[in-house]
Amino acid sequence: MVAEYQPATGKYYYYTTDQINSTRVVTDDEGNVVYSAVHDPYGGVQQTWVNTFNPGWKFSGKEQDAESGLYYFGARYYDQSLYRFLSPDPVIPTDRALYNPQRWNLYGYCGNNPINFVDLDGRILVPVNNIADATIAARYKYLDNRFLSKLSDVFFWLSESGIDIIITSMYRPAAFQAELRKQNPANTAKGISYHQTGWAIDISWANFSEEKFKEFVDYCKSRGFIVIKETRVNSDGTTSVWIHISIDDPKKKSSKAASSAERLFHLYNSAIFNMINSFFELMMSQDPWFGMVTAPYEQYMI
Repeated sequence: MVAEYQPATGKYYYYTTDQINSTRVVTDDEGNVVYSAVHDPYGGVQQTWVNTFNPGWKFSGKEQDAESGLYYFGARYYDQSLYRFLSPDPVIPTDRALYNPQRWNLYGYCGNNPINFVDLDGRILVPVNNIADATIAARYKYLDNRFLSKLSDVFFWLSESGIDIIITSMYRPAAFQAELRKQNPANTAKGISYHQTGWAIDISWANFSEEKFKEFVDYCKSRGFIVIKETRVNSDGTTSVWIHISIDDPKKKSSKAASSAERLFHLYNSAIFNMINSFFELMMSQDPWFGMVTAPYEQYMI
């Protein structure tokens, strides 16, 4: 739940959201409902019941520009009346559209599938059931753009195959990676993990057949990914499947030393990108239009 303080009224306002983080109900600090509405999948307001307060965050948890009525997603502005972004996807090269017909439209919202997917920042489509974990959702922005551009294709493949996944891990700070290595040294990268460079995610996949998993691996390989599967025993005695998906760099050397050096290079690039990204976020917090100027160039910063 998000709370907003309004100096003019001296009150706190509490937001209750739906599965894609759209604001459904706002209450004041006395429990009175001051806003209540519901959006359609593309952002239009279906119905408003109470409207005595203007929320700072509305559809998909994004700010709506008061003058234009557009929603600011971070990398792009979105027009809910057109069901389209106003600028092309900054991380999807046109050749990606060869693998997914929906990618021919670089202005489309959620690949025209807003029931199953949500766009967190105008760059990457995420399965709806994966944004409930705020920690996971917050770390999408640290993934390498080149990794993201292929990863959303994998999400589409899984959705079209009727397979539900849960993302259990993605970008990891160095301290978190070190703690994992201490707890489980046998199954944790000895050098710099691709998770630290923003080039890997882990997913949990409860129900699948070996035949379908082979199809999944083959598809991932065609998109330039490495897939590692491991069956783990949970604390309650049940088993779950852990699947690691990372980028497959055709230029990498076979030696562990070269692999670690390569990952260190990507980690350095990611650190520089994160510093620049933090600067952009600071600037955009002061002037949102700054984001429209810088967003198309993010893919070249890594």
